[in-house]
Amino acid sequence: MAWRTGFKAAKHAKYGNKKAESNGIKFQSKKECARYDELILLQAAGLISKLKLQVTFPLQYGFTTIDGERIQPISYSCDFTYFETGIARRIVEDCKGFETAAFLKSWKQMKSIYPEYLYKIT
Repeated sequence: MAWRTGFKAAKHAKYGNKKAESNGIKFQSKKECARYDELILLQAAGLISKLKLQVTFPLQYGFTTIDGERIQPISYSCDFTYFETGIARRIVEDCKGFETAAFLKSWKQMKSIYPEYLYKIT
C-alpha cells in the first residue's frame, strides 16, 4: 500500500479530552463545557454571580538578569472565577480530568500568591 503524500493524521488530545461548544463558546473538554452549563444555571438562579471564564493570573513577572538575559513572565489561566451568594471571596475553579505535575505546581503557586481566593478542582 502506497502512502499518500500530504496526508496528515488526525490529531488527538494528549489526555483524551474531546473539545466541546456551548452558547458559541469553545471549551477544551466536554467536562469543562458541562461545568460551564451548570454554572450558567446557578447564575440564573442567583446562587452565584460575576462568572468569568479563562481569567489569567500572573505568578511571576518577567525580568532581565544582570547578564541581560530576558526571563519571560509566568501566568496561570483558570477555567472559571465567580462569587457564591453569601461568600465574599472569589472562587477560582479548574476542571481537570487528570492533574499533571505542572498543574499542581501552578495550583500551589496560586494558593500562595493569592490566599484571599477559594479554590476548587472539579
